[in-house]
Amino acid sequence: MKKFLCLVFLLFPCVAGALELNESSRREAQLYNTFIEALYAQRRADPKAIDLFKKALSYAPDNAYIKRNLVAAAIIQDRFDEADPYADFITEDSDSEDWTVRAAYLLKKNQVPQALDAYEKALQKDPEDARIAYQYMLLLGYAGDIPSLEKLADLAEQFPPMASAVYVEMGHIYRRAQNIQEALNYYNKAAEADPSSPQPRVARADLYEKTSNFFLMLYEFEQLEKMGYENADMFARMGSVYLLAKDRAKAKEYFEKSLSLSPGHPGASNLLTLMAEQDGNFALALEYLQGAKDYEASSGKWLQASFYQQKLGQKEAGLQTLKQAYKKFKDSVEIGYFYGLALQDAGKPRPAARVLKKIVQQRPDYLDARLAYAYALDSLKKYKQVEEQITAVLAQDENCHEAMNLWAYSLAERGERLDEAQRYAQKAVSLAVGDVSYQDTLAWVYYKQGKFDLALDLLANVSLQDLAYNAEIAYHLAAIYAALGQTEKARALLEKEASSWPQSTRLLKQINK
Repeated sequence: MKKFLCLVFLLFPCVAGALELNESSRREAQLYNTFIEALYAQRRADPKAIDLFKKALSYAPDNAYIKRNLVAAAIIQDRFDEADPYADFITEDSDSEDWTVRAAYLLKKNQVPQALDAYEKALQKDPEDARIAYQYMLLLGYAGDIPSLEKLADLAEQFPPMASAVYVEMGHIYRRAQNIQEALNYYNKAAEADPSSPQPRVARADLYEKTSNFFLMLYEFEQLEKMGYENADMFARMGSVYLLAKDRAKAKEYFEKSLSLSPGHPGASNLLTLMAEQDGNFALALEYLQGAKDYEASSGKWLQASFYQQKLGQKEAGLQTLKQAYKKFKDSVEIGYFYGLALQDAGKPRPAARVLKKIVQQRPDYLDARLAYAYALDSLKKYKQVEEQITAVLAQDENCHEAMNLWAYSLAERGERLDEAQRYAQKAVSLAVGDVSYQDTLAWVYYKQGKFDLALDLLANVSLQDLAYNAEIAYHLAAIYAALGQTEKARALLEKEASSWPQSTRLLKQINK
């Protein structure tokens, strides 16, 4: 008999479609079918659940149970604006589940006191429901006032298995109130209430970190690790303390543990990158850097990657990294600036000028970009535009010796307005005393003016190291020696330190004639 009744019940929707039903029975069948379909959709987190509940309500507009399920679905699916018309489902006969949904609804509306009242009513309906008590506890912790502390203390007594979690929440409230000692007391009580729970130790570690007691923080984390607790953030923070203590081996060990739990963990990746850079292992630094989860979204990290590639001698790869970053971070003036510099350094002044021009138009006050733009224009021999940029730079910073030096050298190279070039070069030297490149510019101006002795005075004492590092200066000194008839000294420079400079070969031929 039971099997027969069950079969009839399951076949009811089919039978209802086959038999002649009156209007009332038809509405009940439609209500039943629609409501069951909505419940299954809600279980699957299907967005259709809300519309199905609404359809069910069209057959029973005052049904509080359907309204409650609709509100719950709207909250879960983050379609909260659709819940308001149905929030009147609470009645005198409402059960604990109704009041729990009501509390969640009120919390979404940021009505915290009313939400607390709703949870209290839910607990009155079902005093043994730990799930409700836990949600109530979290909201009390969020409220964080004195009445909340009193109610939390009551919860700890009412639900002993929750006491540790309750004490942690009480500790959080005192911590937010800057009562560090009382916070620590409650974290200690939480650890005593449940020695196996990791949360009290995590809370104490956070507190120790906030008060700069890093080694106490490390102790708590070590105890957690012994308990079998693993967390990527925890391991990254442990690594940071070991790094602070200059125990690089331990620091690396824990950073690697962090990455094993969370590949690309930003904190661990960043510090491993720094350690590799400090060790001069730029290949490993680049690997950690580009493996970080936040690499793709960080323009600064793309710049850093390009720097490492340059250090590794991968100039073309570094340039390509900047090119990709320039496309990816269209609004970043820093990326544009460094991409422009890299193009100029790669002997591509035309695209460099295009990139830097956009930066200058976007940020007229960006002096470094404007100066770099002037360098690119000078390489393109667009001297009128160079002068415009130099004038604009000096209008913003009258003591910009880089601009003065560039313009003086540009004029000297062309042999034009040499008195003006001399004034700019002399001022640049006075503003940056000891800068060999500025001394070289002034010496080259003197050379172009035929003042060879003055030119020699500026460069005669330049170290062999500086000459070897800068073939252009070595070439200028060789040209000065040649002009003064000191051909052996000129030849020695041209065959060694100045040999890579393009004009050296021609000057050496002239000397050897």
